[in-house]
Amino acid sequence: MQNNTHLHPHHPLPHPHHPLPHPHHPLLLTHITPFLTHISPPSLTPRAPELLLGAKHYTPAIDMWAAGCILAELLMLRPLFQGEEVKQPGNAFQADQWDRITRVLGPPTVQMWPLLEVLPHWESNTDNVR
Repeated sequence: MQNNTHLHPHHPLPHPHHPLPHPHHPLLLTHITPFLTHISPPSLTPRAPELLLGAKHYTPAIDMWAAGCILAELLMLRPLFQGEEVKQPGNAFQADQWDRITRVLGPPTVQMWPLLEVLPHWESNTDNVR
C-alpha cells in the first residue's frame, strides 16, 4: 500500500491524494514561522479554587472554571492568574496562584460557597489562606 502522506519530491504541492501539506513543508513553514516567535512559554495552568484548596473529587465546576480561564486568556492574550508553582510531593498548596485569584475575584465566603469549610487547605488554614 502506498503512503499518501508525503510530498512528491519534485512538486511543492501536496500529493494529489493527500490535500494537506506535510507539517514540515517549506511553504507551510514560511507562513507559520513568524507567528511561532510570539508564543510565550506555557504558564501554570489556572487551577480551580477547589483544587487549590485540596478538593479530592472532580466536579463539573472544575471544567467550567477551566473553560472560563481559557476563554479569558484568549480574549486578554495573556495568562490569567499565572502564579509560581510550588513543586512538592502530594497536594501542595499553591499560595501564589490562590493570592492572584482572590485579588481579582475577592476572597470566598462560606455564604457563597457552603462546602468551603470542608476543603483541606481552608480547614487547616494553610499559609493563612483565610
